[in-house]
Amino acid sequence: MRRTTAAWLLMAAIVLGGTRQARASAYEFFGTGLRALSMGGAFIGKADDSTATYWNPAGLAQLKGRAIEFDLEKDSVSYADNNSIRNVNPERASIERNDVFLRWIPSEPRRFDEPKPKIFYAAGDSSGYYQWGKYTFGGAFYVPNGNYADRKDTVLDRQTKAFIRAKFYSRFFLSVANLSVAREVLPGVMLGGGVNVLYGSFLTNLDKHYLGGNRPELNNTYGIDSQGSGYGVEGVFGILLKPAPWLSLGAVYRTGANINVKGHFHILQTPIRDGNRVIHPGYDRASDYKQDFPLPRTFGAGIALTPFSPVTLTFDLQGTDWTNMKTEIDFEEQRKGRVEGRGPFPLSNLNHNLDWNLTLRYRVGAEYRVNDRLSVMCGYAYDENAVPDSRSSITNIIGFRMQMMSIGISYAPRRWGSYELDPWRIDLHYNHHRYYEHVEGQAIRGRDNMIGLGIGYHF
Repeated sequence: MRRTTAAWLLMAAIVLGGTRQARASAYEFFGTGLRALSMGGAFIGKADDSTATYWNPAGLAQLKGRAIEFDLEKDSVSYADNNSIRNVNPERASIERNDVFLRWIPSEPRRFDEPKPKIFYAAGDSSGYYQWGKYTFGGAFYVPNGNYADRKDTVLDRQTKAFIRAKFYSRFFLSVANLSVAREVLPGVMLGGGVNVLYGSFLTNLDKHYLGGNRPELNNTYGIDSQGSGYGVEGVFGILLKPAPWLSLGAVYRTGANINVKGHFHILQTPIRDGNRVIHPGYDRASDYKQDFPLPRTFGAGIALTPFSPVTLTFDLQGTDWTNMKTEIDFEEQRKGRVEGRGPFPLSNLNHNLDWNLTLRYRVGAEYRVNDRLSVMCGYAYDENAVPDSRSSITNIIGFRMQMMSIGISYAPRRWGSYELDPWRIDLHYNHHRYYEHVEGQAIRGRDNMIGLGIGYHF
């Protein structure tokens, strides 16, 4: 029984911590604004459109008038983990690996077979600014991450001839609302700051059925459902220096935040018996919970150079401090059980440090202004991984060493037929990114292709 209880404690930590599948993608995402993305996300030292609210709020001070912008990006994801999902003995289950399926029956296979989950990812943003006297105010709403991963598989227990059907579904949504202000405090010295209000929504559903075969007493069902949401607040601060017309230097710092999540957790395991021996007594428990979901502090510095008038080159070094990442959860039933004299809830409260690392991202971009209405951009980015390779898996898509190549066009048409389009701008974007890890002798590979369309209007 002690082994069984310990295993369920571990599973609670894994699944409720499993929202970290999206944590890294939320903060290691490419950024906002198709023009900036087309330059590889190297935009901290340039920050000369409304998306400065994200890249460097100080950049708002160099903008004149008023403008708004809307962007939408769609990502086509191809991902394969040749290890598939582990089906591990309870005592070997790992929080760091996010092992979600336990192998209670010794004859079960140690892994599932399907290497490719179905993954959906989309993002969008809107931003704008308004110049008022010496100040420029900015605002933005963007969705850095809206994704789900859906994986189903069936394998055979070759000894009992039972079918093992498993499903793992994880959904994550993160939105950010921003208000910023900037001012040029000295000639060529601009300061800016803002506040981000973050909203996160998390859902995980998984189940495993052991059915049929020549040992019907071993048939069992296991499942976990977890859903939660919450808000957090972070500060954003930036500086932009323009010591010469051909040079600008920028830096940004984001404080990070805790999203205070409230949710509901349900875990089920039907009894498993082998003759007179009880392998698992069965479990059916539910509780509301509170979770501190940490989003890390991020920072960056960038340079923008204009060696000759039509061409601008940008270089960024960006970082994310993942060292404070942890799984910290309080179950409501744990407290109520003690207060009402019913004994503690079987799942203990959790506070587990994940031991992630600080990561750096290296980005370079270029913009060529063909004329005052047409620009062509390109860029390259390389991102480090926050965790050791050995922790990467289908259920733990934390992040990978990744390369991104991007191109884009920004065009301001004069007319369309009899319609005057002078204030409008259209942005088109494409990027290709690939990632690779090698875990337990097998390859994890991914290739994504993202397209984007943006529309801007200058008042």
